[in-house]
Amino acid sequence: MKKLEEKMKNSEEKMRNSEEKKNEINVEQQNLNNNLHSVNPNKIHNLRIMPIQQQGVYKYEIKINKIQWFIFGVKKSGLVIPNEEYPGRLSYAKDSMIFHYNGCVCQNGNYTPENQQMKTDDTVAIEVNMNSNPRTAILFINNKQQPVFVSGLPESVQFYFTIFRKYDSVTAISLKQLTSHTPTTIQGAKEVKWA
Repeated sequence: MKKLEEKMKNSEEKMRNSEEKKNEINVEQQNLNNNLHSVNPNKIHNLRIMPIQQQGVYKYEIKINKIQWFIFGVKKSGLVIPNEEYPGRLSYAKDSMIFHYNGCVCQNGNYTPENQQMKTDDTVAIEVNMNSNPRTAILFINNKQQPVFVSGLPESVQFYFTIFRKYDSVTAISLKQLTSHTPTTIQGAKEVKWA
């Protein structure tokens, strides 16, 4: 009986690891012109971007082909947000931050408005500065820096995004290491501290 339970447990773990791998996008290996989209109505798809960022300044940029509902964010490395789970749920919220399509920034259940709304045909990017103290994440929409940013990122992070509605679609454009960072001191800047 014990061996059967152990086999079942190992089988479940293999399935879970396989499912997690399906939701990873390795930018270094993928064709960046591939569209990433949801084909299931009202099913949440959480996609995390590899590699993990620990030091340096990085910018991940995507083109929104069509959205009705969309999240773009940064999460602590190692956090697994399964498909069909909302990243803002309290069990994930303390280890992730969200730039929501409606202009709100969410971290650990706290919502801060005032960024521009993301919409179909926008190009959006997140820049993380892992060298600064505190470490920061800044959102850009159509190359325009948004005022609400997040500070106090964990030591190791991954970019991720979430699409929800049927036929929502984005195209990965680039993941670049930058030689300098963007200052967070723009007019109207508002800091959200990772709690």
